[in-house]
Amino acid sequence: AGPVPATHQANQGFLRALLALAEAAEGIGETPEAERCRAFLGECGTSADEVRALRQEPLR
Repeated sequence: AGPVPATHQANQGFLRALLALAEAAEGIGETPEAERCRAFLGECGTSADEVRALRQEPLR
């Protein structure tokens, strides 16, 4: 329970996977699932844009 900040490296894999699931669900027409995943990101205290920005950073 509580925030899952994208700035915390241990959370980044989970957040990236959640965003990938949202995007894949949208891609195959599973709009309700995509919306649930995006809502979950919001409940984690982050946004899809913030997680997308992680893709631009080099892996450590």
